[in-house]
Amino acid sequence: MDNISEIPFSLSARLVRFEDRFAVLSHEALGEFRWPIKNLPENLKIGDSVTLKIATPKIEEEEKYGRMRKLLEELIN
Repeated sequence: MDNISEIPFSLSARLVRFEDRFAVLSHEALGEFRWPIKNLPENLKIGDSVTLKIATPKIEEEEKYGRMRKLLEELIN
């Protein structure tokens, strides 16, 4: 990663309630915010914690290859 903009960003939040098609999440510093339910894991319950991640396609590809390399190493060893 050559650029600071290519560093993935993640945010931990807790599910507070559901409103229509949105989940209301709470973050310690940001307060409450809405997130589309369709973009959250299934079977999420009020009180559960989630981690939201923002990454570029390049970061996603690098992470995917990293997971593949780790699996390959585990298979070899």
